[in-house]
Amino acid sequence: MKIVLILTVLIGISSVATAQSSSADKQFLKSIFGGSLNVVYSQRIVNPGLSKHLKTFLNKDTVRNHHYDPDPENYLVLNEADRNEIIRQLDEMGSFQWPKKVLKHAERIPAADAQNLLSARFPGSWDVFYEQYGKNLYQFSKPIFFRNHTLSLFYYDARCGILCGKGHVAIYRLKFGKWEKWLTLDEWLS
Repeated sequence: MKIVLILTVLIGISSVATAQSSSADKQFLKSIFGGSLNVVYSQRIVNPGLSKHLKTFLNKDTVRNHHYDPDPENYLVLNEADRNEIIRQLDEMGSFQWPKKVLKHAERIPAADAQNLLSARFPGSWDVFYEQYGKNLYQFSKPIFFRNHTLSLFYYDARCGILCGKGHVAIYRLKFGKWEKWLTLDEWLS
């Protein structure tokens, strides 16, 4: 009987933790996208090497903007607990899938459809997407929260065609109840 009670309590605790995490993820995305209409996003990140790429930013003790920034406020010293927490969450990210309607005005498309679209290399391949969904396909990682949910490592990209898009890896910080981009670790534009 004690075992059943213990299992019930543990299942309840893990359900609450999952619900809190999901709520934190949604709140983070709401801060990032604001009231944007027509957010079309991939069910999961199509890039299988993303977790490995994000881990490369943990190789240094001090994380800075990738553009030179002499301001001493614009750097982050990672400690061992930070690294361990980030790595643990990155290792779990491979199987993560975003739920439907993660944002109020959002639509999720299957990862296979996103993969087909992103790998298409001929003119007109995006036309059907534009007609059905609009101009951008977003992909974003699960926010990797650390330091008591005050900082987050986050990958984001928006694609708008074969040679059209932008993206970044950044550290966001919670400031006055809102998430703001603080340190840009990597970015691209096409």
